[in-house]
Amino acid sequence: KFENGAKTSAFAYLFSSAGSSVAQNGIGGSLAALGRGALDVAGKIWALPNTIIGTMTGLAGVPFGVTIDFANNAIQFENYPWGNGALTLGNSIIYGGGTSPGQMEQLYGDTRYLNIGLHEMGHTYQYQVLGPLFLPAYFATGGISATNPFERAANNYAGGGSWWP
Repeated sequence: KFENGAKTSAFAYLFSSAGSSVAQNGIGGSLAALGRGALDVAGKIWALPNTIIGTMTGLAGVPFGVTIDFANNAIQFENYPWGNGALTLGNSIIYGGGTSPGQMEQLYGDTRYLNIGLHEMGHTYQYQVLGPLFLPAYFATGGISATNPFERAANNYAGGGSWWP
């Protein structure tokens, strides 16, 4: 069952994270890493409804040449045949047409050239905090526009700052 696989993966992630942290940082550092890992897993579970929608949408493109990768805190679908740009849904990112995760662009009015993959990664963290509430909050604050605080924060993250608006 999908649920059992998700639970097993979450525990494996937590214990793997804690084990490597003990080796690198000692017990105190490993407890902090375990806490961060637990928050990360909880956020991914909270974002799961949107991640499932994004994953199902991405998988629909596989017969048309979509490639799948795991990076930028997400399952990534590249070369999506319908549309262009990038779309994040939970912890899934769909890159349409001529858009790739490593591409540098001026995004949403920002004068800097920013990495698209890092910009979308910023959105994955926003989803992990707001879960199913992200899309209503996103559209209530301006939708796909340069004035949206979520887009500005994702730009900020791609430039080395915080992902939170």
